[in-house]
Amino acid sequence: NYYYTSINKQKEEDPVKKVFLMLIITLVSTALFGGADVTAEDLFFKAVRNGDTEYVKEAMDEKSVDIDVQDDSGMTALMIAVELEDLDMITTLAVYKPSITIKDE
Repeated sequence: NYYYTSINKQKEEDPVKKVFLMLIITLVSTALFGGADVTAEDLFFKAVRNGDTEYVKEAMDEKSVDIDVQDDSGMTALMIAVELEDLDMITTLAVYKPSITIKDE
């Protein structure tokens, strides 16, 4: 019973803690993305560039990003993976059937 009670107490949100966490998230976002709002696409492309296949799989499985979304320069995730010669990422992306006919800008 003690365990259950302590878990329930942890679930309660402290308003000060919540504001503090939001501040930290904002500061990290500003540091990483120059103050711009971070989108699912930003995180997706960052994962592709960093070779984070697990994040890419999760994003695709949750359908939070279109496999053929293009970044600001018109590149798709597949184009980036090919440019980086990241065979693991190319293989991961291929499962989700990306278009091979899209051209970058």
